[in-house]
Amino acid sequence: MIKGRVQRRLATILAADVADYSRLRGVVPRHAAIRYRGTTPVGEPVEREATGLHARVVQHEVDHLDGVLFLDRMTDLTTLVFESEMRHLRADDDEDLGDDGSEVTA
Repeated sequence: MIKGRVQRRLATILAADVADYSRLRGVVPRHAAIRYRGTTPVGEPVEREATGLHARVVQHEVDHLDGVLFLDRMTDLTTLVFESEMRHLRADDDEDLGDDGSEVTA
C-alpha cells in the first residue's frame, strides 16, 4: 500500500504544478509530421506516422513522459503570456475586425 500512497501524493504534487503552468500560454515550435514507434501495454510493437494535430499531440505527450515543460521548448520567450492577457489581446484584436473577421481600417 505504500506504493499506492506515494503515487497518489506524487499525482497531487504534479496536479498542483500543472495548475500553475496551465495559466501560461506560449508559442511552441513542433514538427508538422512525425514517425513514432513503441509498444502496446501487452508488448506488441506499434509504428505510426502522424501529421497536423495528431503530430502535435504526440510530441506534447512525449514531452510529458520525458519531463520536458513547454517553456523548455519555446524559442522566443516574448510570446509567453498569462491566459488572462491572451484573452485581453484577443479582445483588442477583435475590435479591429468586422463581423466576418475581415480587418477594419479607418
